[in-house]
Amino acid sequence: MITFDTYAWVEYLNGTDKGAVVQHYVESDDVIFTPTICLAELKARLMKEKRPEKQLKRAMDRVLKRSLLLPLDSEIALKAAEFKNAGLSLADAVIYASALRNATKLLTGDQHFSDYENVEFLG
Repeated sequence: MITFDTYAWVEYLNGTDKGAVVQHYVESDDVIFTPTICLAELKARLMKEKRPEKQLKRAMDRVLKRSLLLPLDSEIALKAAEFKNAGLSLADAVIYASALRNATKLLTGDQHFSDYENVEFLG
């Protein structure tokens, strides 16, 4: 079991070298969790990059089909507040709190998580 940060999905969808590591998880039988806030971050990024609608839909469908979504609930929100006060952005705090709640590592390449435990960095 592992929780994907938005960063991991972006690398995978862009087919980068770091994305090849992510692809290993996607093609395996491992359970992949994705916090719902990642959907908003991912779609916003792809829209900013002016991806065609068909490509955008295909990317979002891939995420939805391959991962279990972790909704934001009160427990995650309250824990995320602690990480926000420690310096993470609100979205990153929610993502990290979601991973901890499910006792998984967080797969990312985002250096904002460099001082945090239970993080697996790409590349």
